[in-house]
Amino acid sequence: TRGLVSSLTALVNTISGGEPPSAPRRREQDSLDAGDVLAGLRTDFEENEYLWSGRITAELYDEDCTFTDPTLSFAGLSTFERNLANLDPWIERFVPPTARSVELKSLRLVDDGAAVEAEWRMLGDLALPWRPRLDLGGRTRYTLGGEGGRISSYDEAWAITPSEALWMLVRPYRGDGGEG
Repeated sequence: TRGLVSSLTALVNTISGGEPPSAPRRREQDSLDAGDVLAGLRTDFEENEYLWSGRITAELYDEDCTFTDPTLSFAGLSTFERNLANLDPWIERFVPPTARSVELKSLRLVDDGAAVEAEWRMLGDLALPWRPRLDLGGRTRYTLGGEGGRISSYDEAWAITPSEALWMLVRPYRGDGGEG
């Protein structure tokens, strides 16, 4: 599954174009404390629904942040932003805002403020003829320690396997408590 997702992401990036910007990013703040990061992440979950929209607060992340989920891993904030910008039209088409949600179950500082952990659930009904539903729970660990106290590592884990998530996308959702 990891290879499939990596290949699809590369294909979408090739079709959609766009290279990461080469100019240094202008930062609003030189440094952030853990409370700033926690507040920014809360906004990203609750207001931006970033798990679907990809709208993150870039100010929170180090330029060299490593992003990992069960299907993909890469380094660089600009790469993350490019991947999401290229995927966004597809997500908006097949999982419009009215058909999706993100629930933030918990968000807390851990390891004496060296990291933030979030527990969440994302739910979306896909606009495909067989009407699949993605219902995915997970946790994300944001390790602090990048330049200016920013996030240096994003590590996402799911409550199900990537194969189970893929299976949700190819089978119909009946809406009666059972699936497929």
